[in-house]
Amino acid sequence: MFEPDLFPISVGVANVRHYQDKMLHLPKYVTQASEFAGFSELAKLLLQK
Repeated sequence: MFEPDLFPISVGVANVRHYQDKMLHLPKYVTQASEFAGFSELAKLLLQK
C-alpha cells in the first residue's frame, strides 16, 4: 500500500503503527493523531503551505 517506488510521498495516520508488523511498506510520513484527527492534521498542514 505504501510501496515507495509507487508512492514516494505517502502519509498515514498514527494508528497505522498498530499494523506495522503486518505491513510490507510503511508510509514515509505518519501523523501524530489517529483516524479523522490525523487526516485533519494533514489537511491543515497542507492548507498552510
